[in-house]
Amino acid sequence: MERNQYCAYTLDKPSMLLAFKLIRKYQFDFECHVNRTRFWVPNTHKMNPFVALRFKCIDSEKDHFIGA
Repeated sequence: MERNQYCAYTLDKPSMLLAFKLIRKYQFDFECHVNRTRFWVPNTHKMNPFVALRFKCIDSEKDHFIGA
């Protein structure tokens, strides 16, 4: 299953609330960190286009620990 990885930043309260609402409703995999929450959405999921427009895609990051 191909998935895209997105994130919501902790200081952006509306985005965080929306991300958690989507994570809970659609049972997306996620990881909470101090600065952001990462979550994965299957490419074929009906919400992927909405999430892609609303959140930052971080698929291209090579080292998630440092955000590079």
